[in-house]
Amino acid sequence: MIGSILRNPIRKPRATAPGDVVLSVRDVSVDFGERTVLEGLDLDIRAGEVLALVGPNGAGKSTLINVITADVDARSGTVEIDGLPSYAWTNTELAMRRAVLLQQVDIAFPFSVEEVVDMGRAPWQQVSERDRDDLITAGAMRRTDIDRFADRHYPSLSGGERARAALARVLAQTASVMLLDEPTAAMDIKHQEMVLDLVRSYASTGCAVVIIVHNLDLAAAYADRIALLSRGRIVADGPPADVLTAELITQVYEHPVHILEDPITGSPIVVPKRTPSRPLPTGPLDPRRRRAERMTATTPTASRFSLAHSAASIVAALALALGALLAGVTASPAHAAGQVTISGQPAADAQSEIQVSGSGFQSVQGGFGGIYVLFGWVDDPNGGSWKPSAGGVTGEDYRYVYDDETNPVGYQLFAAFPGGSTSYAANGGEVAADGTWSGTLRIPGAVFQTYDRDQNATSVDCTTVQCGIITIGAHGVKNTNNESFTPLTFAGGEAAVAPQAEASAQQPQAAAPAAPAEQPGDAAPVATSAPVGTTTQSTGASQGLGAAGEALAWLVVLAPVLLLVGLTVVALAVGIGAYLAAKSLLLGVNPAALEKVRGQRERKALQEREKQRRKTAAVRLSQEQREARARRRLGAVGAQQALSQVPAGPAPLENDKLVDFFAMDAPSPRHPSPLDDPRADAGGEERDAPTLILSSATGRREDAR
Repeated sequence: MIGSILRNPIRKPRATAPGDVVLSVRDVSVDFGERTVLEGLDLDIRAGEVLALVGPNGAGKSTLINVITADVDARSGTVEIDGLPSYAWTNTELAMRRAVLLQQVDIAFPFSVEEVVDMGRAPWQQVSERDRDDLITAGAMRRTDIDRFADRHYPSLSGGERARAALARVLAQTASVMLLDEPTAAMDIKHQEMVLDLVRSYASTGCAVVIIVHNLDLAAAYADRIALLSRGRIVADGPPADVLTAELITQVYEHPVHILEDPITGSPIVVPKRTPSRPLPTGPLDPRRRRAERMTATTPTASRFSLAHSAASIVAALALALGALLAGVTASPAHAAGQVTISGQPAADAQSEIQVSGSGFQSVQGGFGGIYVLFGWVDDPNGGSWKPSAGGVTGEDYRYVYDDETNPVGYQLFAAFPGGSTSYAANGGEVAADGTWSGTLRIPGAVFQTYDRDQNATSVDCTTVQCGIITIGAHGVKNTNNESFTPLTFAGGEAAVAPQAEASAQQPQAAAPAAPAEQPGDAAPVATSAPVGTTTQSTGASQGLGAAGEALAWLVVLAPVLLLVGLTVVALAVGIGAYLAAKSLLLGVNPAALEKVRGQRERKALQEREKQRRKTAAVRLSQEQREARARRRLGAVGAQQALSQVPAGPAPLENDKLVDFFAMDAPSPRHPSPLDDPRADAGGEERDAPTLILSSATGRREDAR
């Protein structure tokens, strides 16, 4: 009794205004053996602010947190909290002023999640805030999305769930400074964003938050200030846009990066520059596109079902074949709308450059991607089967010269859509609104090396096959209006003629070849008005009609046969299925087997009922325990009301604004609280002035009601 009388009163946190320095670090240096981890570090932490500590591994971020919490002794320097050195406060007073979340929190004893969160209220047991525990504990669990785990044992949670439970415990501590060491390391994207948004809301109540993150995008999106550490020193401290620059991040992290801008929030986005492990083709043969094509490709699978399912598959295959036949008869060949003009003739035995331009192409204002202009070969220069929109595959139906993205030579042109997000990468300008573009393309010669579909090196000899200029949609976008093939003639020689072109040339009614290789002259610029596909389209019109008529005649003959075969297969499938069903019924009726199955089902039902009974008893016991704790807490309400009439010092930070924070988006308190009594504010005594976002927090609370 005498000890409690002589004990010094607990000094509650003082009220602060936005921007006040609540914690400062001055000239702190830390050594681990002979290695210096922190050297002369100065840092101010201000109320109402989220400060993100970023930097490479070993920069000293966690050590700085440990110095602030006095878990690591500094060689020199001081840490001041609330205007006094940290050693001037008792442990309880320090716990009221700063809360710490370590990288990993291990609790071996089977405490429930609610009990772990309620541990955060321990510093407030000896002051008049204890009656608010229910509201704060429930709000902390609700806002960290763990309220549904309240009765589960903490060791049974997953890594991400444990991290959120530990964060809820730190929130329930309602300290004026929150120190978080990688709180999102074990969380998925949803909960990472939820935690950072929660931290942002907590800081808006006037508290200060220091968070260590390795995700620079999260730091840029949610932090007011970023302190960038490198080798024990702060190399930059300021707003995210001033700290996260390409030059500074590249220097500190020793890896080149791009800095983009979020189109919605405007915050910086850090994108590392990546180099493939081996030279990979760019453009249409992008690895991401190949993965997507492999995922969507159809692969045959072995049947694992009965003969009835196999017969049904045969019927479906026949139907698909019939549909494909009809589609082949009625479909009309597609042609590209764009036209390519070539100026100059490349050399066959050396690298050279030509001028290419296009007209009639489709331009999309603000669209993604654009047009790739490539030099290569197609297997069907007079038709359109090679086109990506018609199912053409890169490396099989068409091949082209690749360019190294990290050190481009100019073998590929990329004309971007105007105003698109990929305009920065265009080396061929933009596709104008009228569908025109132009640029310079480098030709390696008549023989070039490329890759097949499996990325095996192969060579293409343009003296034996027809080569030319290929245009296709960029970044995997398939657009038939922007797909074309224009033959190209090398100086001092003639381009090879594809087999289809030779066949067309031998017909007396065929049009003259569109390839400029057969024109007289040796070095004059070559200009083509349309791709080969469009030139030969009208040539075979009559032959197409004749083929269509012949296919229709065959269809009339084969239709009855296919129908008869289909009906026979269906009847066979039904008969086999009925036979198997009857066989299973006749051979499977065994009294002993039936009795065994009946006994197994009864035992399983008994086990389920016993399991449900135990679960119900556990829930009832947990509910009784919660009600008992609630009754004990209600007993303290009367004492709190009596103490409220005694004059007290300045109101602690936990009043009003933090209570509003935990009341937002949280269920109604499980037990009545004097905070919800409208008469509590009716007295003449005026509370301390609110801090940063009290008015907006109160407004959100009223909206939530």
